Amino acid sequence: MMKKKNIFWGIFILCIIILIAPMQSSAKIDPLNIYFNEKGELYDTRISALNLRFLEIRVGMMMDDPDNYLYVTFSYDKIGIWGEQYEDFVRLYTRRKIVVIAIDTRERFSSYTLKSEFLNYFDAFTNYLKASLITVTNDFNNDVVIYLIPKERLSKGGLLGYFYKGEHVVLKDLP
Repeated sequence: MMKKKNIFWGIFILCIIILIAPMQSSAKIDPLNIYFNEKGELYDTRISALNLRFLEIRVGMMMDDPDNYLYVTFSYDKIGIWGEQYEDFVRLYTRRKIVVIAIDTRERFSSYTLKSEFLNYFDAFTNYLKASLITVTNDFNNDVVIYLIPKERLSKGGLLGYFYKGEHVVLKDLP
């Protein structure tokens, strides 16, 4: 009689586990609210192949030369908003182009202190991007715009320079 009770309870507990376990595993529990919104719907967390390539380039730059790293952001400008944003400093057509914003970080990394050294670094940086973006663009000179922002940002004097249509242009003297 005792064996039958044990077998019954064992089967009963096993059935409960079989019925409840799938409900627990499909519950939408996310304590940090990273993947689910307030309604319990999944956020769209996919990223485009282009943004993934931009991220790979940024990480590669940091790993290749951490002592002279420029703070760099990449974006694809569908409507020309970057050109409008910097229109006070220089008028560039950025619609349907890859826009790279490079911020001078020489206050932290002082390996390039002279103007000529920094401009050579900017030229090398452009060549690095040309090699990195070869799988993304067919014509680097026409498809990429690079803005060089000073370490004080734009509030004190504007842009240092830019790369547009294959030419490096320096707008003001570097300190």
